[in-house]
Amino acid sequence: MPHAHILLFLDKESQFDTPQKIDEIISAEIPDPADDPELYDIVTKFMIHRANTMSSCMKDYSPGLRCSKHFPRAFMDCTVIDDNSYPSYCRRPERFTATIRNPMDKKESLTVGNEWVVPYSPYLSKRYKAHINF
Repeated sequence: MPHAHILLFLDKESQFDTPQKIDEIISAEIPDPADDPELYDIVTKFMIHRANTMSSCMKDYSPGLRCSKHFPRAFMDCTVIDDNSYPSYCRRPERFTATIRNPMDKKESLTVGNEWVVPYSPYLSKRYKAHINF
């Protein structure tokens, strides 16, 4: 699949340097299917991390096999920026879920929550209907 890795540097006034600014453009939650069914379909199709024992992200760490992308992610009540300016996105538990095909057994389904959502821009996701992560 064609893809690109892009790094942008923004001037100070344009930076997303507060949790509130980050939350305006990035989400790490499954949207409400009743409120925005189009975005729900896009997120559940393209933005759910599907780690399984055969995935390239699975690495052998002590004490065992884990996802190198750190999925499933911890739940967070709000977005937090650490000392290195790295955001941990808001991922509230018990919000909305999605049913996806089990990557290990295509006949079986799994129910996943926000801990498996890859951060995305709602605007860009709806605009391009593709996997675009942050």
